[in-house]
Amino acid sequence: MTLLADAYATAGRPFLPYSIPVPNPVSSGSLAAWQVRYTMLYIEANLETALQVAELAAIAKLSVSHFSRAFRISFGQPPHSYVMAQRIEKAKRLILSDERTTLAEVALSCGLSDQAHLCRMFRKLVGVTPAAWRRTYRLPIAAHESPVLPDATVPS
Repeated sequence: MTLLADAYATAGRPFLPYSIPVPNPVSSGSLAAWQVRYTMLYIEANLETALQVAELAAIAKLSVSHFSRAFRISFGQPPHSYVMAQRIEKAKRLILSDERTTLAEVALSCGLSDQAHLCRMFRKLVGVTPAAWRRTYRLPIAAHESPVLPDATVPS
């Protein structure tokens, strides 16, 4: 576990709630295990780009219609929904990684068009805005540390 994950575990907060379904490659009509693995790796490696279903189907060596049907059986949702969920999970990691990162920068690095797109999709999938989520899951300031305040002149 990383230092950040340890801090969240000790704070009694869940680290990055993960609600993406696990693929089930044993169902009839689903993707084979190697197709699931290659597709997931390709999606994760290319989240910041515009992913087309045709690209994913080519990775799995299937036609677009067959791939879409098999993907839905394997993952329980269509490819576009899965990709969006992965982008939001990446956004969660980036939001917590650095407090100074703007939401617009997070959106672009996750393959979303702008901050408004990030906020709309984040709220749809998570239920709260990215800023509210950041406030809820960021690390609290330790009791012995005080925030840095600007120097104030004290009148004599």
